[in-house]
Amino acid sequence: RERPLDYFTAERRGSCIEDLAAIETAVLNREEEKAELHQRKLLFDSRDTVLLSLTELRGGEVNSTKMVR
Repeated sequence: RERPLDYFTAERRGSCIEDLAAIETAVLNREEEKAELHQRKLLFDSRDTVLLSLTELRGGEVNSTKMVR
């Protein structure tokens, strides 16, 4: 790949850092449910960004239920 599918803007990287910090804080405070919520947000935000990137690169819709190679 010539460019990453996620984390390619400073804004996106900053958002991920904030999410990771929230996960760390929740873990250190033994707040398991909060940590899980932040982890899910991080994963789903990344998935959504990758799907948008693929849509732009391929010039069409990307089916999120299929494996992308």
